Amino acid sequence: SSLVGSEMCIRDSNRDVLGEVSACNGVLDAYRNALECGSLDPSVVLPRMNQELKAAGIDKIIAEKQEQLDRWLAAQGR
Repeated sequence: SSLVGSEMCIRDSNRDVLGEVSACNGVLDAYRNALECGSLDPSVVLPRMNQELKAAGIDKIIAEKQEQLDRWLAAQGR
């Protein structure tokens, strides 16, 4: 079965990953403007940015969000 829009009503929490969220936001802030206006080559910069996001804890954030979704789905009987 597919997930349809109701998952958007989940109230997620960053409480357990606040440090990682802050660190990842710092990485994104460092690259965002230059990438959006085209002054950096994405083929060069994106791999570096992704490495920095991993070092900043993006995988922990993703795992936490997945855990929250899984708990919510279980509570919904899915």
